Parts: sequence; structure tokens; C-alpha cells
Amino acid sequence: MRVELRTAGVELDDAGRAQAERVFLLALGRFRPRVSLVALTVEPASSEHTLGGRVWQVVAHVHGARRFLVIEEDRDLGAALGRAADRARRCVERDLSVDGWTPARPAGQRRQGTAARRVRAGVAADGPTGARRR
Repeated sequence: MRVELRTAGVELDDAGRAQAERVFLLALGRFRPRVSLVALTVEPASSEHTLGGRVWQVVAHVHGARRFLVIEEDRDLGAALGRAADRARRCVERDLSVDGWTPARPAGQRRQGTAARRVRAGVAADGPTGARRR
């Protein structure tokens, strides 16, 4: 998965570029086999929406089995990037769950059911709350 970052009307330093790429790589990392490209555009929002302060607009084009467009605006660039990455992750996750594809778990990680979580919390799997563990 590649993350391409374009800026319009503003210059981002290397730390800002690295943060933007890292946010999207972390959000979409488990879908790497299914997402080929994320094209990000970071720019100041149009002046009619700013109300005296700078508002950042993050536009993310996610290319995978299908294409998604995510647009987020915020006065804080980090918050706009985080919300855009989260929305992109949810779109891809929802699309892939419709297709019947579920991502593989990392090696050694097992799925825990409700009974295992209750036992770990000290609650008997088949008894009421406060029952003794078997």
C-alpha cells in the first residue's frame, strides 16, 4: 500500500508528511493486501468556511477493490488527518465485510469469545455475577 501526499496552498515539513503517512498506514495497515493506494491532499479550506481562522481540508482517495473519497475539515490538521483515516478505515472495513473477506489475525493471536472474557474477568462462564470460578 502506498500513501501519496499532495499539498495545495501550503508547505508541510518532513515531520508533517511523515505524520500524515503514518496515520493512514496505521489505520489501513491490516487491509494492505486489499488497498493499493491512498492519495491524500492537504489544503486550506475555502475562505467562506474559515470564519477568520485557518481550516484544514484533508481529501483522501482510497483505491482498492472499490474507490472511496473521504473529505474532512478541522482547524487542527492532526485531528482532520485522524478523522479522515478513521473514516477511510471504516469504509474499507464495511466494504470488505460485505464481500465476505475478513483480515487474517497476526500470528499467535487468538479470538476470544464471551465466555473466555468472563472467566478472565473473574466471572463464571455459566453462573450469575459474583459466582465462584470453577
